[in-house]
Order: sequence, then structure tokens, then C-alpha cells
Amino acid sequence: MKWKFFLFSVAGMLLFGSLLLKSFVVDASPYPFFPFSIFDTSTSIDKTSIPPAKQLVQVDSVKYPTPRLSVMGYYTEDWPGDMRAFQDLASHSGSIDAVAPFSYTVTEDGHLSGVPTSALTFAKQNGLQAYALIHNLQDNHLNADLIHKIVSDSSLRTTLAQNIEQMVATNGFQGVQFDFEGVMPSDRANLTALIQETASLLHANGYKFSVALPAKTVDSLNDHWTGAYDYTAIGNLADFVTIMTYDEHWAGDTAGPVASYPWVQQVIAFAITHIPPEKIYLGVAAYGYNWAAGSPAKVVMEKSMNQLAINHGVTFTWDEQEKESHFTYVDNGVEHTVWGENPAGLDFKMQLAVQNHLKGIAIWRLGFTDDAYWNVISAYR
Repeated sequence: MKWKFFLFSVAGMLLFGSLLLKSFVVDASPYPFFPFSIFDTSTSIDKTSIPPAKQLVQVDSVKYPTPRLSVMGYYTEDWPGDMRAFQDLASHSGSIDAVAPFSYTVTEDGHLSGVPTSALTFAKQNGLQAYALIHNLQDNHLNADLIHKIVSDSSLRTTLAQNIEQMVATNGFQGVQFDFEGVMPSDRANLTALIQETASLLHANGYKFSVALPAKTVDSLNDHWTGAYDYTAIGNLADFVTIMTYDEHWAGDTAGPVASYPWVQQVIAFAITHIPPEKIYLGVAAYGYNWAAGSPAKVVMEKSMNQLAINHGVTFTWDEQEKESHFTYVDNGVEHTVWGENPAGLDFKMQLAVQNHLKGIAIWRLGFTDDAYWNVISAYR
């Protein structure tokens, strides 16, 4: 679900098995779909602690009398038996409206590869909406060539749309979300054609269609990360979209906010001029990055960032302009800088969603959060 950079290599989270997962190397990634080798594992999880950043700011209930936001959670299983996302889903289902399991990828002949996860069964049993997330993460990278081949061939577009509708009907999803990232700018028109054909077929059969979109503040047709996505056309065709407002700074980047407040403001301001705000889920992070000199950053789950700071005897610094917390420490002579989302920063993002009359928030990802994160969400329900 993320990002404005080009992905050269990404560690897969697909169910390849824990041994294979632990062997992957990531040079850059828009999503923290990472194996243990690039997670910061120097922490134990303290679910009761909150980074001492800033007291939450209350929404003006007079100006915004109905601040209830819809909440969608992205669901992944990083290895067989990984229960982190399921435990988050089960523990906080009362604050979740929809779940999007990271379940299916596409093949060169327009078919789908993947199986439903336990999230679908749970959603059915607990009255949640479930949207199959269809992506292009293959062989440890985002496969732009695969998407190019499919969208450039009208017969393959039709085949894929038909197979998607059949998968939705067979498994009982409410619909799907396309999460095709790194698509070449030259494929913009053909990608829109695939979206139009798929949305039309799903709508004709009573299902919903949505798209995860990279965040942008201008529509640069030649931008290698965002140029392929026609916000206006997609906003007209989709029932809703997720704007992936995270990874402003990413694993292969210099240290900085994962989703600074000014940047998120700018992304929203651009998006709502092209997409009806009531169709927009604002993507929110449940993670941060730990940058160490001379190597790509490692993902730090939101629920373990506080303990990481404690383990190294440091405290968070709240950046009032960026509205995100960070800290620095030295380990074995190497300086580390950590930035990431926490409950205080999340509260500001949710205020933006309310103020701009957005549909809600989409959490990347379930399994990374603590109770304090969900306490903020509950205030907007």
C-alpha cells in the first residue's frame, strides 16, 4: 500500500514459508511486508506503553458534529501460522468496518493466484465487509512488466475481469481492491481501461470495486511512481479508494517522517479536487523505520517503538511541525534514527480525515498496533 519511489527490490510477505522469508533482502519497499531479517528485533513488545509524544487533541464536536470514520484494516500473514494480524482483527473488530486481505496476485494469462485467508471467514462471522486485495508483488518485486502485458491486451483485460468476478462470487467477498504499484506511466490509459472493465463487471453483479492509489500532490504524467494513476477517472469508476499516505520517507531513503502532517495535508488537498472525499480512505501507518548509517532502514512496528527507545535509554522527541515522533541512539558505534507513527500522530491524521469529510482511514497494517493506537480510533467511531 504505499509510495512515490521506484521499487527495485522488495521482500515478499506472501506465504512462502518462514525459512524462505528470512532469506530475502530488501533494497527498497513501499510496504513493510518484511521478513524478520529487516525487522528491528531488538525490542520486546510492551502493549501498555505509549511513546511520550504529545497529548491527543480533541476534535471540535460543534464544528464536526458527526466525526465517525469508517475503518478498514489491511490483513497480511507473513509466514504460515503468523497470527499477528488475526489477533488484531479479533481484538478490535468492533472498531473495524472492513478488512482487505492481501490474498491474490495476477498471472500472465489473466488468472489469479492465491487463496482466501482466515480473515474472510472472520469477517463473514462478525458482519465485516471483506475486499480481496489483488496485487502485483511477485518474485520479491513489484512486477510492472506483468501489469503492462495485461493492460495492453484487451483480451487479457477481459479475462482478468471475468476471473476476478468469479473469485469474488465463489468466495463471498463484497468486492476487491486493486493494489497495482510501480505501474509504468505509459500504461496510464490502459490501466484505466482495466479498472473501467473490472468495475463495470463487478457493479453489474452487485459487487464493489476499489483501488489503492499512491499519494501525490500534483498529477505528473511522467512520474515513474504516480504517473500511471488517473485520480479523476479512477475516482469516478471506483466505489472508494485508499490514498496511501505513508512512506513519505521509506526504507531506502534518508531518515525522516513516515507521514508528516504537512505532506498529508497536501496529498488530501490534491486528492479531493479529483475524487469525491466521501470515497477516500486515508491510509495511516502502524509502523516506523529505524535508519542506521550505511544500510537500508528496518521496519519497527508501532507497538514496539516505545520499547526500542526504552531499551536504548532514550526518549521520543515530538516534532510539532511534522506531528510525528522520532529519536536517535547509538548502538555498537553506529547511529540510529527512528521515525514513526504513534497514537498522537494518528490522532492528527484522523482529524484531517474528519475535517475534509473523508470516508475514513485504512490501516497499513493489522498486527503492528497496540491498544493505545486503537483507543484513538475508537474516539472517532
